[in-house]
Amino acid sequence: MRKKGFTLIELLVVIAIIAILAAILFPVFAKAREKARQSSCQSNMKQLALGILQYAQDYDERYPGRYMGSEDFQWRQTIQPYLKSYDLLKCPSNPANNDWTFGVYGQDPPGGQGLIKRSYACNGWDWNDTPMQRDDLAKTLAAVITPATTILLAESTMEYTEISINNAHQTWSGRGTHLWPGHMGQGNFAFADGHVKAMRASATVGPNLNMWKVNSESVPAADWVSSMAECDRLNN
Repeated sequence: MRKKGFTLIELLVVIAIIAILAAILFPVFAKAREKARQSSCQSNMKQLALGILQYAQDYDERYPGRYMGSEDFQWRQTIQPYLKSYDLLKCPSNPANNDWTFGVYGQDPPGGQGLIKRSYACNGWDWNDTPMQRDDLAKTLAAVITPATTILLAESTMEYTEISINNAHQTWSGRGTHLWPGHMGQGNFAFADGHVKAMRASATVGPNLNMWKVNSESVPAADWVSSMAECDRLNN
């Protein structure tokens, strides 16, 4: 008796079906993997925000400075006693997560930790009404009128300790690379009350909303609103 086998046409049909299924499933798997990384990033930011709030409780309810006197003493370092881990400074998805050191480049930070990854910057600018500024200019907890809508930390690709709407809106609109909307077009943000949320750029500003200021009702400039909306368009 002759053994039955697959014909060439049948094999080609099976291969085509497998290819179609792979094309459908691979993007789903990629989104699921990125969603897991996004959750890991949110967990990091949650712990960083809680570390900042713990620091504030111990220092007269004042936020740590984005840096204190020099970049050798800045918020990523000063909150370490509450975290005991430099790994929390790294987002697993951020491709621009360059090595960064305290102070002069090429020098190891205190404690022999080697080069430190950095994915997050604080909302701090000395000429803006932001929670974390340099030295003793940092705000008190009570100065933040709407902590649930005031950004404390944002995902970043800069080596700087801080970010603010002054450079954030330029970044998201394609004129720079400071904020990072890499979680399927969204970025994670930690807020002054300690919660973390993934949002698009345009959700941080509006006609009567400015999450980058301690008073969230401060009206942002019109170009900030339009550039944040443009960022959403570019990342869809």
